[in-house]
Amino acid sequence: MFLNWCARLGQSGDVAVQMASDALRICLDQWTVLPFRVCLAASMWLGLRFSRESTRQSLKQLEEISGVPAKLIVAAEAKLERLLKARRGQHRRQHQLVEGWGEC
Repeated sequence: MFLNWCARLGQSGDVAVQMASDALRICLDQWTVLPFRVCLAASMWLGLRFSRESTRQSLKQLEEISGVPAKLIVAAEAKLERLLKARRGQHRRQHQLVEGWGEC
């Protein structure tokens, strides 16, 4: 789906698709109330923003392709980005708590 959308948007898909796939996995694990199509569009937009290929025109095209309003895409993407940052910080804290052989 993401590769298809990237092709229709005229974007290179490597980084954007990988980031969108990771974001979709987290989105589906955390949010059960959002429709699947909204999760897809928000994940794709996050991937495009992460790969620095996001423009206002690409957001309008994504809105047309996905059928999800642009305001909803941006709002869901912002929440998803905050969730990713929180998970990244939590992972760092857990990693710091692991004791190595030298500390034993």
